Amino acid sequence: MATDTPTNLRIARHEEIMGRHGPGERWAELLIEDGRNRAVWISGPPGTPPDPHIHPDFNEWWIALDGRTQWQIGQYEPVLSEWGDIIMAPAGFSHDIQPKEGVQAIRLGVTHPEGNHDIKGIAPCRLIP
Repeated sequence: MATDTPTNLRIARHEEIMGRHGPGERWAELLIEDGRNRAVWISGPPGTPPDPHIHPDFNEWWIALDGRTQWQIGQYEPVLSEWGDIIMAPAGFSHDIQPKEGVQAIRLGVTHPEGNHDIKGIAPCRLIP
């Protein structure tokens, strides 16, 4: 449910979002799309990583909300996130996201609303235009 919500209003509750989806499912639910930001609540059960991909024109960032996830951003060392960690893939850096340890990984992802998510299958690299 995307919304043009004024600042400081609650637009979603964790329990409500999780209640709409079964345990162990892979899903993404759009929460905010305001012309500048697109925020998506994302579930990634172990063994269901998205394709590695790249955004040449914008940064993408996430807040880890549950579970543990391994992030491969460009050619940097992999990072293992847990609750409360903030991770960013700068524009032009591929990113590969791997839920870990047998637990459903939940994250809030923030991107540009008109950003391209179609450049997939990219090995960890830095895109040189």
